[in-house]
Amino acid sequence: MKTLLIAAEKGGTGRSALLCQFAHYLRRVRGARIRVLDLAESACSTASLTRTDRAVLPGGRHVPAKPHAQTGRARAPRIQVLPGGAVHGLPSEAGESSARYYANMRHLLRVVAPFVDVCLIDCPPLPDPRAVCAEANADAMLSPIVLSSEALDSADDLINGPHGVRNVRARLNPALRFFGLLPNMVEDTPLQRVQARALQTQMGAWLIPDPRDPDGFLQMPRLDAIAQAQAAGVPVLDIAWRDAAARPAWRMMRHCLDAIALRLDCVAARGPGAGTGANLPSIPLQRRRSMCNASIRSWAPRLMRCLSLGLACFIGTSVITPGLTHADDWGCQVILCLSNPGDPEQYAPCVPPIEKLWRALRHGDPFPTCDFGAGGSQGTSASNTFARAAYCREDLLDRRGPEERERPCGARGAINTDINGQAYTRAWRDAGGEDWTITGFYGAGSTGASYDPTQSAPLFLERMQREEGGEDGEDDAGGGG
Repeated sequence: MKTLLIAAEKGGTGRSALLCQFAHYLRRVRGARIRVLDLAESACSTASLTRTDRAVLPGGRHVPAKPHAQTGRARAPRIQVLPGGAVHGLPSEAGESSARYYANMRHLLRVVAPFVDVCLIDCPPLPDPRAVCAEANADAMLSPIVLSSEALDSADDLINGPHGVRNVRARLNPALRFFGLLPNMVEDTPLQRVQARALQTQMGAWLIPDPRDPDGFLQMPRLDAIAQAQAAGVPVLDIAWRDAAARPAWRMMRHCLDAIALRLDCVAARGPGAGTGANLPSIPLQRRRSMCNASIRSWAPRLMRCLSLGLACFIGTSVITPGLTHADDWGCQVILCLSNPGDPEQYAPCVPPIEKLWRALRHGDPFPTCDFGAGGSQGTSASNTFARAAYCREDLLDRRGPEERERPCGARGAINTDINGQAYTRAWRDAGGEDWTITGFYGAGSTGASYDPTQSAPLFLERMQREEGGEDGEDDAGGGG
């Protein structure tokens, strides 16, 4: 289970609406099992989500997810909503018992972890103790802000204040991944444009890069469709399906949600307290050379010995003859680092050779090779494939029309590493922006099956047709299904 906290320094930032729509998105588009933990006093998330049978409260009427009438496919499970006031041990105010509140929340997340893919947490504005306890337990955090004269002060407190991200990571939760600040309810007015430029100038390192605009940042526009969807307790997609005028709003919103989900994909799933997060990027947040940091503890010592002592090593079940892979052999270093199931640059010895590789590929240089010598590992290699519409990861395909997009795939290329002739890892380089990498692991012990990037476009088109055709049309605001 991955835990995402959506928190802000002030109220009125659209935090609850963003959380609800992201929950609908993860359920509807990703098919994920979602739990919403609503710690806010107003419980706006609970009120909106439970207006239909898409979400259920604990102890409420169980509505099975029946198959779709036309496709026969099972629907995604209902969103499980858990108001903090309904949980014994999570009172409406943490008060002086903050330590107990933290421990109770930690225990709750451990209990629900086997049954949930993503837990979204709504909470009161910081520095409320409940919000601080949620920060201390979450895997990742996203902070919506409203462009205003107070936005800069609010953002600075959120990051540098006594209960801000820096202090929480230093003292309570070193593994907390801060996705960044998300300007919300943005309007295209001269005043908002000036405020956006000021925010980018002073807090640019904390904004989320826009995958479509190398010089821009992610922002959620003010959309009437969101207010309508929240009032009805449905995803914006449902309104877009019934009203063609709302479809541009859904596309703009989908772009933001895709980018957030992509970052959530790269957060290593962990239970509360599982690991110290020592390998995660340090604050201040910078454009990481890589996005995913899934820790494979058994792999790290082998790589460190391999690169530090100039010895060959075993990677998984692969056989590389001792003495033939040297630390000064760039091509062999590259293969070793690309074989890391977590990330090519997860460990410090891999940063120089992989950075050199990225520079070489951007300049059009050939992919380096490694001579394993006689008796070396046969079937162990790495190769670069340029990304395009016909070879892409599905969630990196550009959803805009050909006249709007710069390139059909949101990555520049994929590096496939084979061990003993079998697919082991695939690293998408410059995914969603320069210097971002997404790594997939397909070797022994992996949780996901290898997929064919040449089939992503057809599958993507099929899914988009289902969405626009209203696959869940019968599951409308009335609560059917």
